Amino acid sequence: MTARRLAALTLAAALLAGCSIGGESPKTQFFTLSPVTGQAAPRAAHVAPITLTEFRLPQTLDRREMVRKTGENRLDVQGTNRWGSPLGDTARSALAQDLDDRLPSGTVVAPTATKPGSGVRYLTVNVMTFMPEPGGQTTLDAEWSLLPGPGAPPAIHRKVHITVPGGGGGPDDQARAMSQALGELADRIAGALAQG
Repeated sequence: MTARRLAALTLAAALLAGCSIGGESPKTQFFTLSPVTGQAAPRAAHVAPITLTEFRLPQTLDRREMVRKTGENRLDVQGTNRWGSPLGDTARSALAQDLDDRLPSGTVVAPTATKPGSGVRYLTVNVMTFMPEPGGQTTLDAEWSLLPGPGAPPAIHRKVHITVPGGGGGPDDQARAMSQALGELADRIAGALAQG
């Protein structure tokens, strides 16, 4: 074995030892969005059944890694702080539960139902922004529509801009603030549905 080859192998071994002993990777943590108690729609109001068929997010956000905005044109993608499932799935599930808590019993049909039944209306949510901002608040910009059936024109269409305090204090704070923003979205949707 040549001296040069021996030196290269020694250097490689030293680098590997340094990576495995002194350079341990930080532990990955997993988070979820939780239901938030909100303002219930009037229980006397008749609300036709709904199912949350779509919750769309930009590709930059619909991922396992938590994302926050750190500057006007800068995003921080946190490799070791992750959602338990892609954010779109997590948010859809949390919003459906928030709506179920706010609307009369039996109003919200599970999105996984194979045959939602006749008379069920379709709720779609299209999100543009949903993350903590540099100013210390979390922003949710979205449009939601209620369709009388698949492919039908919307019976209700609304744009929402929601800001809640917090979200920049770490991953737990981010999950809490984003849960609060979804809860406020559920308040607005439930209120509109209760009014007819």
